Order: sequence, then structure tokens, then C-alpha cells
Amino acid sequence: MRVYIVAASDSEPDEERRLRWGDYWFKDSLGKAVERLGHELVEDIARAEVLIHLHGYGIERVPDWTYNILWVHSHPSSAERLDMRRYDRAFAESAEFAEHMDIGHLPGASDMQPLERPIEHEAVFVGNAKGHSRPSVDKWLAEHPNGEGLAVWGEGWGWLPEGVWQGLYYPHEQLGELYAATRHVLNDNHADMDRWHFTNPRLYDVAALKGERVPTFGDVARAMLDGVRWQTRVELGCGKVKRPGFIGLDIDPNSDADIVADVRDPLPWADGAVDYIVADNLMEHIGAPFGRVMNECWRVLRPGGRMQVIVPRAPHPAAFQDPEHVRFFTPETFDYLDGGHRRWQLYGSSYGYKPWELIERVVVDDWRIEASLRRPSDG
Repeated sequence: MRVYIVAASDSEPDEERRLRWGDYWFKDSLGKAVERLGHELVEDIARAEVLIHLHGYGIERVPDWTYNILWVHSHPSSAERLDMRRYDRAFAESAEFAEHMDIGHLPGASDMQPLERPIEHEAVFVGNAKGHSRPSVDKWLAEHPNGEGLAVWGEGWGWLPEGVWQGLYYPHEQLGELYAATRHVLNDNHADMDRWHFTNPRLYDVAALKGERVPTFGDVARAMLDGVRWQTRVELGCGKVKRPGFIGLDIDPNSDADIVADVRDPLPWADGAVDYIVADNLMEHIGAPFGRVMNECWRVLRPGGRMQVIVPRAPHPAAFQDPEHVRFFTPETFDYLDGGHRRWQLYGSSYGYKPWELIERVVVDDWRIEASLRRPSDG
């Protein structure tokens, strides 16, 4: 499968500074493990079949068309605000936080091997100051005011006692040697990580170097990807330019369709056989059978499967200028499909619409609506 991994360090525009982000190497190690399992790592999300979100921060938009996997390894306070309906699998490094969020528990990992070295440093800290300092460094300095025995690498440490700061960057591939030759590898977490008892990745490295059994990134990759199958993705009304990797259905025999059929007829898939459907500028062409078409999409989607509907927004001229447009949409139209909304309860249900979960609707460039819908997991 084609796998795309996203991490907080992706937001750093400076390539050299990106190497000083801890989760850059976290992503790098997981990516190599994914490739060892025989999957293809891709850099273009449009080509991806699987998305792995290493949560340090949220991402602007979780795609509908990929199989989405979340692993919360830091910043749990912002993870609490995520819409878990966008993810097909979700994990947290902390067992307590996993239970709190009702998601899976997946511990951290290290690929470092046991290593013994003569002690050269009493204490080291590798990481950025993130403001003024870090609690573990402050604690050492409180006991050793002149920084005796301490060596620090990272940004923002120019104020340390003379001889303590060693430079901006310590080569990642040599960290094992450094930690093995250190009596105290200093470590601390963000406050929200401490509250939920997250373990910092640095501690997994130290444990592995001491010969303790810790999960490898291969273990993590297998836990994430085992059982994930190829996605069945369908584009209804695909026209002459079908999305790559999709099964196209269109009424026009001269289109790029794999299946020439009328979307107003029963769809040619078994119940729950499809993972994702996109209908891009199609539904405005559907007249009276709109409800029947949406119910057919609901039927063929697996429970938890998603659908994206893209339509022109009324009263923008784009909604009316095409003489073949027979149905008009505002953002509120999708309330009638949302089983949790009063408009579905009062009206949509009486129209015979199946209850969807409305995950998101956005107006793009003022003229079109992009709505993300989900068949309920228990539906």
C-alpha cells in the first residue's frame, strides 16, 4: 500500500532546523519500518492510500479518501479536540489517555541496540530550550549552579554557564553512543503529557540501550497496518478525468468510467463493499431520486465508510448557470442528511433519508460546498 506519514516537524520550512525536531526522527524511523513491511512511502498525499498522523499537532484537514490512522504521542490536550470520526484507527502512547479517548493503546518505540560505553558525561540534554529553559535542566542547575557535569545541545541555550552548551545539533545517528556514555540522560515532558503519563521517546531509547525490552518501530508499524486492506474507492459521475486509484462510474460511454451505468439505478456493489465515495459536481444534476441515490451510497459503504459531496453553492451563479442543474444546495442542505440534526429528525427522516454523520462542510472559493459524510459505525 502507498503510505503517507505526517508529523509536526513537516511544518518547519527550514530543512536544517527540521533535523532538530525530535518527531522528525520519530517519523523517519516509522517510515523505514513501514517500508520494511513492503509498503511504499509516498510524499504526495494525493497518491496515498493510507495516512498515518503522528500527532504532535493537528493537521488542517484529514483526507476522506485515505485509510486514516492516528497515533497520539505528544500534546494530548490538542488531540482531545480532534474529530475521531475522521480516523479509521486511533492509538495513544499513554494507556490512561487511550482509555480517556476510547482509542487503542500503542506504546512508543526505539530501534536502538544495547550498547555499553565508558562514562564520559555526568548529564546530557539534547533538545531545544522552548522559551527559556527546560525543567530537567533547571533542576540540574539548581543542584549544580555552575553546570558541573552537564552538556547541552539545542537551540536557545546561549544563557547557560560557560562550557555547558555544546552546540545547536547532535547528530541523530550518534545519539546512542552519547547516551550510552552518559550517567544521567535528562528528560522532561510538556505539562499535559505528564498529566496523562506519556513516556517521552528519549526514555525508550535509553531503555533499549540498557538492553531492556521495548517495542521497535517495526512492532508499531505492524500494529498500525496489520489487517488494513486495499481501499475500494468509487467516483460517481467521474466524467472524462477520473481520479487515480478510483473505480469510476458514469452514464457516458465516452467517459473515463470503469462502469457505464446510471447513478439513479441501484449501485453495482454489495452492501458494505465500498470504503469511500466521491460525488464531485454530480448531485446538482440529480432530480427527484436524490434521496434514493444517497441511500444507495449509504448501503454500499461499509459502516464507518465516508463520502464526499462537492456541489455548487446557491445563490452563487455557479449553481444556476448550467441549464442541466436541477437541484440546488446551501451549506444547511446537509443538515437534512445528518442523523444527529433536528432537520433530519423532523424532515429528512420523513423523506426516507438514511441517517448520516455530517463530519464537515466547508465553502471553498465562495462558490462550492465540500461536505464530508460518514455512514455511522453502528449503522
